[in-house]
Amino acid sequence: MINYYEEQSLIIYLIIIIYIGVRRLMPRKFRKGRMYFWPIIYVLLLIFFSAQVNDPLILLSLLPLGIVGYFLGYRL
Repeated sequence: MINYYEEQSLIIYLIIIIYIGVRRLMPRKFRKGRMYFWPIIYVLLLIFFSAQVNDPLILLSLLPLGIVGYFLGYRL
């Protein structure tokens, strides 16, 4: 059963994912600021959602997976 806090976090997470998906579909001008802004947003999201995880194995895997995800996203 999902409690109120988990439900609220899930809704926030889904809103952010939908927002990013819609923004990626629209053509935009390239700006250097976005190149630094979005990785900061992703790191803050990683920290925010990692505070809710209780499994130490998942916490240890978040940093390497975050770094790999950053480089994959930067290259694509």
